[in-house]
Amino acid sequence: MGVLYNLGQSGGNNLTALWITSTGDGFGNPVKVWDNDDRTTGSWNWNNSKLTAGDYNGDGKADIGVLYNNGQSPDGRYQTSLWTFTSTETGFNGPVKKWDVGTDSWNWNTSKLGSGYFDGDGKADTGVFYDYGQQGDGTSRTGLWKFTSTGSGFNNPALAWDSNSIIR
Repeated sequence: MGVLYNLGQSGGNNLTALWITSTGDGFGNPVKVWDNDDRTTGSWNWNNSKLTAGDYNGDGKADIGVLYNNGQSPDGRYQTSLWTFTSTETGFNGPVKKWDVGTDSWNWNTSKLGSGYFDGDGKADTGVFYDYGQQGDGTSRTGLWKFTSTGSGFNNPALAWDSNSIIR
């Protein structure tokens, strides 16, 4: 089990740590396996992180995926990215950005994150339920977007289901 922990702030930077409790055959005392105090990832805000777990590279060990809220651009676009902590024999490598919304807009606040084996290739994929809110006709709209794993990253998200496609 992995847990991101809010360490507060230092010098205006948010500090976060990753702790694990797995011993390989059960659970033990938490062990810190990463923190951003080395500044290689910059300020990491625990409050802007949504976690999920899956074996994204197909090596038989669970990795951690984080959907991260990067705020809004000056022109009002929502900036979101997807990071992974790759599992090692003794812990996790530091986070690596695998996807970024770029010039599009993705609202982290309306996203629910999960992982699973969606395409049967032996690598976990990431799914995001996205709430588009209330539509003009008064109905709510939700979409399911999937990020399929390539083993070393993720394909750009593809809309797998849209509640607007339901016959009413």
